[in-house]
Amino acid sequence: MVLISLRSEHLHEKMSISRCRPFVMRAQDYYVIDGDTFGVMAPPPKGDDPLAQLGQGRRPLRPEAFRIRLRSVNAPEMPKKGSGDDIFKELELDLHRHHPGMVAKRALQEVTRKRSLLCVPTGKDRYGRLLCDVYASGEPGPRFEVSAAFSIARFLHDRGLATSMDFAGALPPRYPDMYEIETMSAWEEDESPSP
Repeated sequence: MVLISLRSEHLHEKMSISRCRPFVMRAQDYYVIDGDTFGVMAPPPKGDDPLAQLGQGRRPLRPEAFRIRLRSVNAPEMPKKGSGDDIFKELELDLHRHHPGMVAKRALQEVTRKRSLLCVPTGKDRYGRLLCDVYASGEPGPRFEVSAAFSIARFLHDRGLATSMDFAGALPPRYPDMYEIETMSAWEEDESPSP
């Protein structure tokens, strides 16, 4: 199989060489921004302890390299912070807990927790985010397990957490078509610049 697995230290190089080649991200190389967007982290500085990369808050210590947006669905926007939010936070009250945007984000965090993702790029949006059909591994872990892998866009859509974007085309297949992805990878490999 030609499908490549990108480690964080190879991410920038591979992304710039092949704009449309499917790739796999490990769980430690991405985080959920909202219900339809992932942040992809830059490679860690050389010599740093990988366990020291985890921040105390929600944001990782490694800077963000780029963002991935689910191609075919739109999740509700995250709630806007208000001037009184800090007071409620001090009282340990979360006014936005049941906001549709927060519910979609939490669902995406749960379904991708400790799972590798297969990303099939289709282009870029007007904000420069990479548009992808994204599939979650069938099992948690660093390898992408094809058995029981599933479309994240379909997962969110089927549960009413995101709506289909008509102009983006049909929703991706429920399960990754590995023959098509392998063919796409082989075709891209033939056109890749030689070192």
